Amino acid sequence: MKHINLWESFGDFSPSEIQILGVISCRGGENVKIQELCSATGMQPASVSRSLKGLEKNGLIIRSADPDNRRNVIVSATPEGKKIADDTIEKAHDYWNDVLSRMSETDLSEMLRLWNAVMDNMEQVLSERKAESRQ
Repeated sequence: MKHINLWESFGDFSPSEIQILGVISCRGGENVKIQELCSATGMQPASVSRSLKGLEKNGLIIRSADPDNRRNVIVSATPEGKKIADDTIEKAHDYWNDVLSRMSETDLSEMLRLWNAVMDNMEQVLSERKAESRQ
């Protein structure tokens, strides 16, 4: 199976940092709870915390106490962080538009059919495993 490292085209940021900036940006750029970042990225809190440390060090995010619950931390993107997130999302969209525009309609239809079959199987296996774990 082929492997292509797309992350190298997104600058000096790790994949997790790019993911986190993207989630923050998609949620309006401010007041995102750490737990939301964990849920959206599938990352563990320690991994999110490490990535946030790097983003904060580079001036791309600000962490602060949640005004509704001072025990929780919320994260907001700085203007530079928002710009990098927006630029990265635009680069990703441009990349995929370029890649997919080179495929025939037949190939795109077949790819989507197969992808949907994979997703159906994934849902079925997850459902079965949940049911087994309840027993």
